[in-house]
Amino acid sequence: MLRFHQVTCRWFAAALLVVAASVGVAAEPAKQPVAAAQKSTGFLAKTFKDDLGTHKYAVFIPHGYTPEKKWPVILFLHGAGERGKDGILQTQYGLGPLIQLREPTFPFIVVFPQCEDMRERLLRGWFLTHADGQRAIKILEQVEKDYSIDTKREILTGWSMGGYATWEMAAEYPDRWHAVVPLSGGGNTAWAEKLKNTPIWAWHGALDKTVLPEESQKMVAALREAGASPRYTEVADIGHSVWQKAYDEDALYAWMLNPQGDPSKLPPVTTRLRAALGKPPLTIPEPPFVPGVEMPRAAHVRLGNDMLAIAADSIPKAVPREMLIGKLPDVTESTEAQGREFRVHMTNIRYEGEVGRASIQAYTKDRLNVQLGLRNVRVTIGRTTLTGKRLASKIFCTRSSLKNASTSTEIRPLRASVAAISCSAITPCCWRKAKNNAPPKRASSTAVSTTFFRGCMAMLSVWAGVWVRAGLKCSSANHPSFFMPSR
Repeated sequence: MLRFHQVTCRWFAAALLVVAASVGVAAEPAKQPVAAAQKSTGFLAKTFKDDLGTHKYAVFIPHGYTPEKKWPVILFLHGAGERGKDGILQTQYGLGPLIQLREPTFPFIVVFPQCEDMRERLLRGWFLTHADGQRAIKILEQVEKDYSIDTKREILTGWSMGGYATWEMAAEYPDRWHAVVPLSGGGNTAWAEKLKNTPIWAWHGALDKTVLPEESQKMVAALREAGASPRYTEVADIGHSVWQKAYDEDALYAWMLNPQGDPSKLPPVTTRLRAALGKPPLTIPEPPFVPGVEMPRAAHVRLGNDMLAIAADSIPKAVPREMLIGKLPDVTESTEAQGREFRVHMTNIRYEGEVGRASIQAYTKDRLNVQLGLRNVRVTIGRTTLTGKRLASKIFCTRSSLKNASTSTEIRPLRASVAAISCSAITPCCWRKAKNNAPPKRASSTAVSTTFFRGCMAMLSVWAGVWVRAGLKCSSANHPSFFMPSR
């Protein structure tokens, strides 16, 4: 209905315009909205066109940019994981996040091309023998036309796949670059002769398993044999993500502008933003996760018992400590022992334990047998109250006096207090009824001990039940997913 009214109104308005035109009424032209001012500094999205089509890239323009000044420029070549065509991903790893942490004072124009070829060998994606490498140089030259840039201060840097290309592009144009900073890269040692006059500061993580540090070490050694004096920093406590350390060094940016100087003595040209007093420290911003494609039920994985056995080995360490510590509800149980009824009430019951080992085995389709071996299981019962009474009167006599026997034993309520499963002293309260309704006499110590023993036996049986419950509670109740029924 709403769509019908909108269409009707449009036709009605058009008819009025026709009528107004026919009678010579001039309609006042509509006012055009004022276009919002376009962002001119910071991270900007750009496009580059060539014979292969339109290509997205990004550029960073300093906040204090003016065309009256000539600005140094950095060409950043990203790693293999940032390939694509969105024009954004290459700014979210490597140099981009560290620029954000010093954005107000960062004094370089930075060019972020994006490698689009997803099929080329990873380490050669940016090489000048491929279209993406040639396009990166052309994009740099396009930015130099669009902005006021000092072409004598072109700086080349890259990480991982981009680190390899940094060595290769520097060797191809050794006189072009004001400074070269390869990270987690490597190359051909034969390039050393071409690069011996180019200022180079190489970085690598000592724990890098993706690109071994030897790749950078051999390039630096070849340069030194050729008579060059390259800088090399190997970070001891970091792996492939050495960019988080290198691009966070203010001294590196000072050296980029003055590669002949000592970085430790050069005045800083940019500073990292600092958190306000009482605020958490600023960290490298994590890019949001955006799934490229979702394919439900696109893969099927079958795990054999060998793999399940390996997974089971990690369970004891994976179970959190808080899962194995807890409190049980109060327990009240009644039981019988040798003709006597006992009632046991336990409170403040706590348990703790450890998972010693685990076993997982598939024994049929969609069925697993999971077993956990517990150790050092401790159950603490804070307080136990035991009440006992005789169920019925019984006759105790010798065989010779069986016919005239009329003696019985009556047990009055018996209570005992137990703290942490340790019995306290119990005052005897058993009495023996004498003949002819005479005043009762106190029972012998043997009768008291027998009654106490029977009560303790009943209480121990209940305790055993509590232990079993605690074991089950400790193992499965807090985390049912660890246990599946075996059939």
